[in-house]
Amino acid sequence: VREEMKNVVRYWLNKGFDGLRVDAVRYLIETENSFVDTPETHAWFNELRTEVIDSYKKTSPKFMVCEAWIENNRPALDAYFGLESKPEFNMVLDFDQGRGCYNSIYYYDGRILASTLYENPSKIKAYGTFIGNHDEYMGRIGTWYGGYVPGIKLITAMSLMRPTVPFIYYGNEIGMQEGNYNGDLRLRTPLDWEDVEKQRNDNSSILSLNKALLVLRKEYPALFRNGTVTELKSQTVDNNENFVYTAAAYTISDGKDTLLCVYSLANISDNKFWFDRGGLDISSYSVLIGVNNEKNLSLYHHPLYDLSYIQVKYIAPYETRVYYIGDDKKEMLFTDKRLFLRGDMNSWGYNEMFYDSENSCFYVDCELKLKNYQFKFDAYCDWTLSYGSGEENLNGKSVSSGVNVQTSSTKGKNTNFLFTPSSSGIYRFTFYEDDNTFVITQEYE
Repeated sequence: VREEMKNVVRYWLNKGFDGLRVDAVRYLIETENSFVDTPETHAWFNELRTEVIDSYKKTSPKFMVCEAWIENNRPALDAYFGLESKPEFNMVLDFDQGRGCYNSIYYYDGRILASTLYENPSKIKAYGTFIGNHDEYMGRIGTWYGGYVPGIKLITAMSLMRPTVPFIYYGNEIGMQEGNYNGDLRLRTPLDWEDVEKQRNDNSSILSLNKALLVLRKEYPALFRNGTVTELKSQTVDNNENFVYTAAAYTISDGKDTLLCVYSLANISDNKFWFDRGGLDISSYSVLIGVNNEKNLSLYHHPLYDLSYIQVKYIAPYETRVYYIGDDKKEMLFTDKRLFLRGDMNSWGYNEMFYDSENSCFYVDCELKLKNYQFKFDAYCDWTLSYGSGEENLNGKSVSSGVNVQTSSTKGKNTNFLFTPSSSGIYRFTFYEDDNTFVITQEYE
């Protein structure tokens, strides 16, 4: 039986395949003492590796991927690499890293992300990382976030921006949601090709982000094969002087190239984050991935202590920022075209504001007794400007009759406005990024 199993593997490798993925390896050989991770199982994969996989080294090198569903037990997972004298798998699938991406966003805690960033163990051993597959692991990212594109983009970048080997489960590259079947069949529905075509023509889509991140990985292969990850711990405090961890930052470096990755994990009231400097020189850098390419890193030296912090300014909710450190001439690979509505919500509840992603508009339930609604419409994430400042200006702003809107423009990029409803009801707010204009219409009383 063992020889026949080896012949099956040889048959497919001789067809030209580069390797194979072995499923559920933990349960292959059971004994009276154990049915999982037995020494006999490890011995068999060492036999398969040395007698079959490695025999192709001189002609057409092959590799073997291990699917051992092991979480929160690195020694048990790493054991499937084998020893130098008794090698087993070239790569093991890592279930911890994908879970860490999701939990860091779910709990708004960048420390979770940092604790689940594992580099490839060596030049000949690799972790295979992913954020979803055909099993009952975590489900499709499009469903986790209810189709909310910024959340899908954020976890996508978290998964791809690490020195491991990424696996992208089909459909996740467009944020496809789960089907209506029971069990894992809900994860195996046909690819939505109509959405694929739509996203191909949108250079700010989820698909375009995936492509840009893969281009980045190909441009710096050494970084993502054997780069070293260094966490920059958060030094951000809230109004009560408590540390908050609603952002995460780390560098990936191979001694030649260095990338700084920053993630905003929540829709927060302040858009500035502080991190330990970690010896990083930010005197010259380029923005590779982000909402815009404006220079928004700065150093802050504590006046009382010999400490230096890096400040990241104007970062959007659920935004990914990737910087190349040491060169200010690098080309931006992906611009996330997003609009932000931030304002005095007048004690509104969450369910009183609805976002229609297909038509890029908000529906707001306005009560006449509240009278005034103040907003800031901002495509550049600068939320520091005060409301109602500047010259009242309605030029170029299209508003419906019976709706009183006062606006003020600053720097030609940011628009503040005060909205007074003529009657209670549902109002539609539509924003146009190309010229920073908006339309407000009353939909229902």
